[in-house]
Amino acid sequence: MSRELTLAQRAFVRVMDALSTRVLGHPLPFLRELMRTHGFAGYRTITSTIQRVQEQCVQRYGPVEANVLIASGALWNGCRFCSRSHLWNANLHYLRDTGTLFPIDDAEVPRLQRLSDEEVLQYITQRLHEGGFAALAQRVERLFHLKIGDATGTTDDDPYLLAAIAAWDWMAECTIVVEEDQAFPTDPVARDRALYARYLQARGRAKPDSG
Repeated sequence: MSRELTLAQRAFVRVMDALSTRVLGHPLPFLRELMRTHGFAGYRTITSTIQRVQEQCVQRYGPVEANVLIASGALWNGCRFCSRSHLWNANLHYLRDTGTLFPIDDAEVPRLQRLSDEEVLQYITQRLHEGGFAALAQRVERLFHLKIGDATGTTDDDPYLLAAIAAWDWMAECTIVVEEDQAFPTDPVARDRALYARYLQARGRAKPDSG
């Protein structure tokens, strides 16, 4: 049986739900599990680490590639929320910046999670190569081999990829419990409702797909 939150934890979660709704448009569905599992101290450590790693990845790769790398790592963790939400983030940034669709739809995540890890890697890298993202495809492949522990040599990308792997391995302990229809983009870019609606229309979805 799950441990009940304390009165202070419930109050904190309500405040954070309101803040998340204001910034992202939705409350974070894994916040209660995160608080239940790790308490206040663990919550502060995990969220500050996640934010720092994400900022570093965005600074190095830009928001599209950073979110694709994070989404790919989350796919191999089995976390549908993180993989889909970060791929959704990438799609919104790409549509805003280029006016075209990114080669991988966030709604493909549930299907991809039914494939083997190697099949997922093959699909993602193939779609990226076909879409003109050869360098990103190489980074996704490197991330996969770092994740499973059979990478050889070192690259300048490794510290960033390893940090993302570690951070989202940690986060997945709590986010993996989220229901499949609760995913949403976790980037303030989604507050642009015109962009958000334009993306859904371009993908042929009148509303967020439940997967």
